[in-house]
Amino acid sequence: MRRYWTYQLAGWLGYSAVGITINLLSGDSPGPLIATHMILVSCGIWLTHLFRGEIRQRRRPDQPISSLWPILLTGTVCISAILAALVIGANIVLTRGTWDVVAVTALWWGMLLATGVWTLLYVRFSERRGHTERENVLQLSLREAQLRALESQINPHFLFNCLNSIRALVEIDPVRAQDMLTRLSNVLRNSLRLDHQHTVALSEEVEAVSDYLALETVRFADRLDSTVNIEESARRCPIPPMVLQTPG
Repeated sequence: MRRYWTYQLAGWLGYSAVGITINLLSGDSPGPLIATHMILVSCGIWLTHLFRGEIRQRRRPDQPISSLWPILLTGTVCISAILAALVIGANIVLTRGTWDVVAVTALWWGMLLATGVWTLLYVRFSERRGHTERENVLQLSLREAQLRALESQINPHFLFNCLNSIRALVEIDPVRAQDMLTRLSNVLRNSLRLDHQHTVALSEEVEAVSDYLALETVRFADRLDSTVNIEESARRCPIPPMVLQTPG
């Protein structure tokens, strides 16, 4: 929020400084000129802040701000007209001067340009911030899914159950016991290395889940049955790791 107010103040002060410089070079009196621009800066910040609040109120959480172009355009035109009217009114009161159509039009175009730039910058920064927030939410969701899957794969109960099952197989079926040890090693290795990968091939994810299910089959025997059917073209499809959740 502090950055927002810093940009607001810097932007309107910068615009006002350019206007003061141009008018001083044209021979205008500095006193009324500075007073008029103080009103301009104050009202510019206030009106655009109100405009920002209206945009935030009308915008749905899942709606990009760029979809509000009718409101953005209307607000820009209205704010520029109000600022132009305030500047002209303040100038007339302070200097008793007069304004012709050309001068009024030129002033309004300047205000329209300033307000338009403010609107475009606000849209730009809001879209970028919204994109960053959505990325953060997705990353957080992915991290939570990874942690849940990691917990389900290497929690102590799972390890103890697997080791006990493999121990029972050592005497009655040594070959299968060796296969189960290999699968357990694959599960643990896969759980550790996926923390550094953003995507994996679907075939790799299926292999990891198959190893897990094979280990659980030793415990549950005929009570656990699974079938995997994947089209060949889908096997190379990249997906986030641990998307295929295994039972806890």
